[in-house]
Amino acid sequence: MLIRISVFLGWVGIILVLGWSGGLLAEPVSSKAGSHEGARVESGQRFIHTVLFWLKDGTTDSKKKALIKDCKDLLGSIATVKYLAAGEPAGTPREVVDNSFDVGLVVHFEDSTGHDVYQTAEKHLEFIERNNDIWERVQVYDITIP
Repeated sequence: MLIRISVFLGWVGIILVLGWSGGLLAEPVSSKAGSHEGARVESGQRFIHTVLFWLKDGTTDSKKKALIKDCKDLLGSIATVKYLAAGEPAGTPREVVDNSFDVGLVVHFEDSTGHDVYQTAEKHLEFIERNNDIWERVQVYDITIP
């Protein structure tokens, strides 16, 4: 659990450096550890959507590069996206860093409404249709920043 928390906090640090700087992380929706299912995001809070993709064995480098390109071209063209970055793990040689995923995606939205629009946008659905056959696992981390 400690390693997963450290990895997540590492992503949060990257997100803050790459995107909206100066903001502090929001207080947890509840003090209960684990899932916050059913919790609503307060309006006006920036919304950060982080997605990690593990690709199926045998996925070619060209398919991986096409996935990254589709992240940038398809998802980056959705109107509510304020910032988007996609790429491969940095390979940071630290015990607390998880480099086991193949592609990472970070998307910033003005608020949770922007994220909701993104989830049902035609380009997002096209992205899923074009690429889901190479995914072994997908892990999402969503955070809010006041």
